[in-house]
Amino acid sequence: FEGSRAFMYLEDYEVYSPTGQSQEESARDAARRPQIERARTAMERPSPKSQRGRKPQGGLPNRGLLKLGLTLGILMSAGLLLANVRALRDTLQQITAIENSSRAIDREIATLRATNERLKATIQRQSEEIDTLKKVSDLERAVAFYRDVLGMEVQQRYGAAAAFLSWGGYHHHLGLNVWESRGGSPPPRNSTGLYHAAILYPDRASLARAVKRVIESGTPILGAADHGVSEAVYLSDPDGNGLELYRDRPESEWPRRGGEIVMVTDPLDLDALLAEAD
Repeated sequence: FEGSRAFMYLEDYEVYSPTGQSQEESARDAARRPQIERARTAMERPSPKSQRGRKPQGGLPNRGLLKLGLTLGILMSAGLLLANVRALRDTLQQITAIENSSRAIDREIATLRATNERLKATIQRQSEEIDTLKKVSDLERAVAFYRDVLGMEVQQRYGAAAAFLSWGGYHHHLGLNVWESRGGSPPPRNSTGLYHAAILYPDRASLARAVKRVIESGTPILGAADHGVSEAVYLSDPDGNGLELYRDRPESEWPRRGGEIVMVTDPLDLDALLAEAD
């Protein structure tokens, strides 16, 4: 150690005083002075062990802190990325569930539409296959009218008393008989009974051809009307039974008001209808 004027030599632990030195002692002191300087410098320099745990004083952070900061940043980024991946996964699951529900609803709608079409077809077929049994005064005259004018086919006869006719090979849409009415007269207009029988044609051209045959047969046309939902022509058979020949418009064209069908009775242009018979 160095005091105010005293030194300690570390190599041989000799203590000396610079005052009163001989020439020989001064030469020896000069030779040892570099060693003393090196020892003092070594004592003043901090050892590596003493640096451990000490906080850096200003300047750039040491390498350990840099690694720690980088590691924490990577962990935070990974955490955020994982959270985003989970959120994206949840969103995709929700989208998939919505798509599955939408497909299920579409299937239900398709099923309901198919069921509705089947019901409509069944009702249409049943309405076309409802048979009517009429009392007539002259069987042959009645058969000739329904066969030759309206285009029905005779499917079966019971001698001179009854006949069954239809369209398209069905067993019968119409039965005619004279069991209780041979030679009889039509009922009075103010009596009860069937107002008329309606015959549905598949399209306007078919209706036009039927009306043309009626006119060519000399049968009077009693009326014609556009009902909005349909076009109809009215007449009577040879026994005075009322008949309606008609065709339906597409359902999308039916007039409606407040969700209800609104049928009307407007004049029907017969000439325009007959023009479609050709």
